[in-house]
Amino acid sequence: FAMNPTGSPGLSPTPQRSSVPGPVSASASTGTDSKQLGEPVLLPRSKAWYELWFYPRMAPSPSSAVPLVITLSWLVLGNSRDDIIQKYAGLYQKRGCELIWAPVWGKHIGVPAVGRTFVAAILEELESRMQEDRPLFFHVFCAGSYLFGELWNALQSNPTKYHRVLKNLSGLVADSPIDAPDSSRGAAAVATGNTTLGLPVKTPLLYWSARFGAWLYLQMTHPLTQAFHR
Repeated sequence: FAMNPTGSPGLSPTPQRSSVPGPVSASASTGTDSKQLGEPVLLPRSKAWYELWFYPRMAPSPSSAVPLVITLSWLVLGNSRDDIIQKYAGLYQKRGCELIWAPVWGKHIGVPAVGRTFVAAILEELESRMQEDRPLFFHVFCAGSYLFGELWNALQSNPTKYHRVLKNLSGLVADSPIDAPDSSRGAAAVATGNTTLGLPVKTPLLYWSARFGAWLYLQMTHPLTQAFHR
């Protein structure tokens, strides 16, 4: 696994629907309707509490099996900048890769049950797209690295169900990953409610105080991280 921390934005933990550009198609399961245009398509597996966007390749593939990249984003708002999303999608599209963009919202981190539901949808989508020897890469940002931890746990717990994903998994790029050992000693770990981070919540007062502290921190650092990422 390749680690490449370069910095990415952390935004508000109470996002709305993300404003990823392009047509919304309830029937396009593979993104073929927009392949000639290179525009993103909202996949039908998306629900009210999560979205999956398909970006078709815009150049010949480097191999007979078209590489697939799954991107778990930073924490995003409804007004997330389209050009930032296109920046990363274009890196892969122009190199003959297909990409699935998974916007990470605050509820995916703050409510573990919602996050695990999102992870299950991602894995089901990937499993349905895995052909023989098709390379699969993950590019995760900031909070997306936390969600990748949940995804990895699901893979390890269900190796038979997701055997094609495990077989084709070829690499990981982690951009500004969250350091779980450090986070487990801080307010962020309490705010997530994720027991895998190893910090027991002993009192409701501690839980909600830490959760508010994490929310306040994200609100205060949002303008700075957004400007840096731009």
